Amino acid sequence: MTTIEEVTIGAFSQPLVGMSFIISVLGSWVGLTCANRARRLGSGSSSWLWLFGAATSIGGGAIWSMHFIGMLAFDSHVAYALDVGTTLISLAVAIVAAMVGMLIATAMRGNAGYIVGGLVTGAGVGAMHYTGMYAMQMSAKMVWKPTVVVISIIIALAASALALFFAFNITTRLMRVGASIIMGIGVCVMHYTGMLALEIHSSAEDKLGHVSGADPVYLAMPIFAISAGMLIVIGFATMFAGINDDLDDP
Repeated sequence: MTTIEEVTIGAFSQPLVGMSFIISVLGSWVGLTCANRARRLGSGSSSWLWLFGAATSIGGGAIWSMHFIGMLAFDSHVAYALDVGTTLISLAVAIVAAMVGMLIATAMRGNAGYIVGGLVTGAGVGAMHYTGMYAMQMSAKMVWKPTVVVISIIIALAASALALFFAFNITTRLMRVGASIIMGIGVCVMHYTGMLALEIHSSAEDKLGHVSGADPVYLAMPIFAISAGMLIVIGFATMFAGINDDLDDP
């Protein structure tokens, strides 16, 4: 008779959890800086470019890169691989959702814009998370807890609305530091709540089973390099654009 094992919370690499939080805070910082620049420029092609930089930094850096590192932090106790195509789709979903949310917030202005934009972005963040989880290929059975899934989506909606509020209201460096930390906490809480929704039912045979796809560790190296490079390039671009010259804080 096959013995079934359930793997739930508690199987996380603490250094990788810490790294996921750091990358989320850095991505939030760069994204908020870009959003601040876009707000100062007003309308025009330059403003759209900075909004795209903000969406890329927040969606691709603060959210998606954090999610990917957070997945690596999870010890499934069974071998798994990642479907590259599905993983890249989850990246596109995160960036597009962040961009659409910012455009809605820009067009509507005020609390209504943050709420509507937050709903769109939050739904996209939830879709990104579970699309990224769907990319995991393993021989064991993945079982989801519906109640926890719903809670993680609610957190994503609230965190996204808060992120949009910060993006269009933060004016000083000190405020941006605090907002980036709060956003990083929100993104991580959503992700690890989503991970709590997962149970992996496996047997001894599953642990030795072969799965097709990309090794997540090898895939992590180029993804981390690209994410870090992207945040560095966008961050330096904002500095050279003079974004910090006229901030209220010295």
